[in-house]
Amino acid sequence: MKGKIFFPQFAVRTFCCIIRSIRFSPLSAFLQKAARDPAALAIKITLYRVGRNAPVVEALLEAIDNGKQVAVLVELKARFDEESNIGMGAAVGT
Repeated sequence: MKGKIFFPQFAVRTFCCIIRSIRFSPLSAFLQKAARDPAALAIKITLYRVGRNAPVVEALLEAIDNGKQVAVLVELKARFDEESNIGMGAAVGT
């Protein structure tokens, strides 16, 4: 899909996706494509319980490196994952 818009709907309006899953791999792939898509201008996401060095975080960092606007709302107190979530928030927030 080089040079093509990932989803045609994104070309005409802002789009909201809600993905509730145990696995992050479909979301990671989606964010990676958005990070590399020149037509994507911004990624705004809410994350809960994201592990260290998660592919989701790597995709968001790639989006930042590619000049995208990235906004992340992170649940800091998430069942003893506070340290990991704070670290992820700091990485994306820089």
